[in-house]
Amino acid sequence: MTYRRWARPAGVLSVVLLLVADVILSVFMLKRDGAPAGDVTAKRVVARTTTASHPSAVPARSAERRPAPTTTRAASSPASSPTASSPRPPTSASGRSAPPTSRSMGSGGAPIAGGADALNSLAALDVQATYDAGGFDPGAFGPAVVPELTTCGSANAVLRRDLSRAIIDPGGCVVRAGVLTDPYTGTSVTFRPGAGSGIALDHVVSLRDAWESGASRWTAAERAAFARDSLNLLAVSSGTETSRAGRSSTDWLPPAQGYRCAYVARQIAVKTKYHLTVTGAESAADFRVLLRCGLQTLPAR
Repeated sequence: MTYRRWARPAGVLSVVLLLVADVILSVFMLKRDGAPAGDVTAKRVVARTTTASHPSAVPARSAERRPAPTTTRAASSPASSPTASSPRPPTSASGRSAPPTSRSMGSGGAPIAGGADALNSLAALDVQATYDAGGFDPGAFGPAVVPELTTCGSANAVLRRDLSRAIIDPGGCVVRAGVLTDPYTGTSVTFRPGAGSGIALDHVVSLRDAWESGASRWTAAERAAFARDSLNLLAVSSGTETSRAGRSSTDWLPPAQGYRCAYVARQIAVKTKYHLTVTGAESAADFRVLLRCGLQTLPAR
């Protein structure tokens, strides 16, 4: 009997405490959500009273619903959009051992975009594992291009481009004298037309290299145009041209390290223009040089 006398007051006290707690909670919700305090409090008081009076009853769920949280997504901007991936290093197509399949070039090769990124252009070249077209003959590219020519043509165009303090004839074409700073060595050479001028015109992509990487399939006129393209010709000292002996960047680089980036870029420009291939070793050698160059672009002429 004692238990029954004290159980009810304890139960009533619990209900009162719950009601007080609910009022406090309602005030808090009002301040946070801005809901009408009277409606929220009344509905919750009814729910608590019903539960206390009838323990078996399911608590009434308040009709109040909190607004669904809204998420604002920032609009994507060009600055945050993914950019093109960095140029990957060229890889050798080790499974391709067939000879180059360079297409016909026409009379002047394909247009070359001066200022194009050298690494991207290198990666776009076709790679052959190994090739040897055989039957190379320098005569297949026409007469040799020498700097002593007195006619207006590729040789004098190269001299006008590469020589400083050039003296040009009244016709504005033939170079009569000038000073060359050899790009391969950095040494200065004084030029005067005639035997023993000390200057040679070097094919950056040698005629043998061109023959083996696609030119063997060209017509005689296409090979002659290639041999006279000023993009592929550099005025250098005669001794340097001889020591290079037509080797590619796989086996030879200019002694002047500051010129190596421009040298490799010019080779890539020529091979891009004429759709010539590279070997896997040549591609890797060019890539190693260009990694030290920063942003290296292709020459336009």
